[in-house]
Amino acid sequence: MPGGVLYERARADIDAISDHIDGHAFMMGDQPTSIDAAVSSILRHIIDTPFEFDTKDYAAYKPNLNAYLSRMKERFEI
Repeated sequence: MPGGVLYERARADIDAISDHIDGHAFMMGDQPTSIDAAVSSILRHIIDTPFEFDTKDYAAYKPNLNAYLSRMKERFEI
């Protein structure tokens, strides 16, 4: 089933972001960079989308990703 493979790849990407940011305030350390602008935008569009889908639920239950998005929102008022 193509959709199943797509969701598996999306979960792997979410895991990679989550694993990379774990223990850091931002993607490259203690200060945000342009990478954070891209990553936070993508995550915000996944987690805050108005419809339900597998990847949204998967990403939304990652505490460190929610904390990351909160830091970005606080820092940049987005």
